[in-house]
Amino acid sequence: MPLHIFMDRLRHCRKTQHWPHDQVAHLFSDDLAQLKGFALSVGLRLDWLQWSDNGTPHFDLTPEMRTRAFLKGALEITDADAATISGWWQARHMAVLKHLKRPRPFRVIA
Repeated sequence: MPLHIFMDRLRHCRKTQHWPHDQVAHLFSDDLAQLKGFALSVGLRLDWLQWSDNGTPHFDLTPEMRTRAFLKGALEITDADAATISGWWQARHMAVLKHLKRPRPFRVIA
């Protein structure tokens, strides 16, 4: 099964107490298990996994980690492609929420 591991371009960002870097990229996938396995293979910790507001799982990457991910096979994609993958995750989550909000049939147990 081919890996579907993607990363977006490096962006400038503000340094914070939790992110002491001035650039960030994101590592993501359309498959959570592949994302976690790949992250471990490049030295990321699973407790660094984040979920964006629209439900997309991802890891933040330093420039050095991004290079490491690229050398291990992560594909650089455009912002438009990244938005498509994020939209897929959002649609998936919305479908689950819709299903959970449906009233369940009432059954009388005698």
